[in-house]
Amino acid sequence: MVPMLEWVGARKYGGLRHGYRVSIVLSARRACRLHSLLPGTLLAISGLVFFFGACSNQLRVPPEPWQREATQSVATEPIDSVAMVHSARSVFRIDRFEVSEASGDYLSSPNVLPRAMVTQSEAAAHCASRGKRLCSLYEWTQACLGPHGSRYAYGSEALPRACNTQSREAGFAGEYGHCRTEDGVFDMVGNLMEWVADERSGLAVAVGGSYRSGASASCFSTYYAPPQARSFQIGFRCCLGAPVSAGSEP
Repeated sequence: MVPMLEWVGARKYGGLRHGYRVSIVLSARRACRLHSLLPGTLLAISGLVFFFGACSNQLRVPPEPWQREATQSVATEPIDSVAMVHSARSVFRIDRFEVSEASGDYLSSPNVLPRAMVTQSEAAAHCASRGKRLCSLYEWTQACLGPHGSRYAYGSEALPRACNTQSREAGFAGEYGHCRTEDGVFDMVGNLMEWVADERSGLAVAVGGSYRSGASASCFSTYYAPPQARSFQIGFRCCLGAPVSAGSEP
């Protein structure tokens, strides 16, 4: 019988708790415990609740000793999944987390792998399916810098390993707890680059750097690619409100 796994964790920036129910199969060569996906997360398996500790800091496919086959049978977006950003030109809302996919639904939720390998136009369509839109470059940059113009989202000075910028793969949304803006927006630097709605000379624009960008990645890291490009290093998040660009009237 496949056990049911459910986590419920307090939000690091406050607000409602959030959970998923996942059908999961685990196999291991040796006894091992898993870290919780965010500090304070509770993991319940077959009715037993544990605070998971050392061995592996996340569920992944592979590497050994753990192998995972999982499908999310229930997935919901937290009510407070967007943050309000006050810029010099407007007030708008932005997803707190990079968008992930669960059973065909696109959600801004913590503790799941964000969706990569989408084109700019596909990302825009996924945002539209949620009643949102791709952020403009101006909006994205303002959200990343925060109210005090923090170059690295979390602050004005680079902190080693604060964000996922020096690894081999994307992490779970919100996994790097220090990589957040003052408004509670996670992973704007590193993890996945993110498509924005802008184009430059016929090229699509992605921002923020990825898990492979290195310690120099910041809110100003900008990449250009053909509009139909897909990459394991590029994902997206969405905005709400009337679009605002650098040239918009205040």
